[in-house]
Amino acid sequence: MPLELVPCPHRAPALRVVRRTLVGAVVVVVLAFALPTAAGLSRTTVSDDSLSGTVERGSVVFARQRPVADLKVGDIITFGASSPYDDRRLARQIAAIDEAGVIWVSEGEDLVAVPSDAPMQARAVVDIPYAGYAYDAVADGARSAWHSVSSLG
Repeated sequence: MPLELVPCPHRAPALRVVRRTLVGAVVVVVLAFALPTAAGLSRTTVSDDSLSGTVERGSVVFARQRPVADLKVGDIITFGASSPYDDRRLARQIAAIDEAGVIWVSEGEDLVAVPSDAPMQARAVVDIPYAGYAYDAVADGARSAWHSVSSLG
């Protein structure tokens, strides 16, 4: 009599659950990165305590380009660091706007001018507490994987 293989009835549902969970997680990650970009939003992770009390460290801030004339004191804006050696994006609250239209933000006890002469500026639309940690972990993992793959060829 030949040996007949019978599938384990408990294994198939467990594999299905794992597979669906993984597919669901991938879909969530893809949507979390693609939807904001498709909606015209930029993403910045708050990496310091400069907005403490308003937006906490580790939050992700989604911003949309707005005319500088529409900005007001208290708005949260995002912009590139002023150093050519620093590619971070910063999120800061507007402390003042002078007569010339220069935007000033608080850096500790000092006011610092935002380096821009553009007619548009990214203003925060929404922030999600602690989501920046997850975004950065996924982005860093993807960047690391890309560098590994591109170094093979």
